[in-house]
Amino acid sequence: MTIKAKPNLFFRKKVYASIYKPSSSEVEGKSRVKKIVPSSKISGLREDFKKVFLPLLIDVFELRKRIQNYKLGPKSPFMLKAEATCPAEILNQLTILQKDIEESKRWCEGVILQISKGIEEAKEALQYIEKMGDKSVNEEKSPSLKTRLCKFFLKK
Repeated sequence: MTIKAKPNLFFRKKVYASIYKPSSSEVEGKSRVKKIVPSSKISGLREDFKKVFLPLLIDVFELRKRIQNYKLGPKSPFMLKAEATCPAEILNQLTILQKDIEESKRWCEGVILQISKGIEEAKEALQYIEKMGDKSVNEEKSPSLKTRLCKFFLKK
């Protein structure tokens, strides 16, 4: 006799990659027309951030729901056996996650600061170019004393 194992009703596998999975034709290798879709660096970063932060938001939401279920008590129909973790464990997970995200925030702030400095330097360079363009126009209209002296001595 073969005994079949009962599926665990409380186990639910988290699958976040399904949001970003390739189309079925790409998986099967039937892609006939290769499309090159231009994307800017910003939209690529935006997608990377979505892939990182969306699962984190879902995890935090689930942890908060576990805390709410724990507050309702063990008689709650929402309390599952798999979610019977104590609030101390949830608090520990949330504080670790918070420290990691704060570190990421510091990195982002550093990048934002460097980008703003780069923007300021680019604006200064554009102003410098405009001033140099104005000076060359002014020199053509009225030559400087040095230019006039050079012309004077060259004529003789």
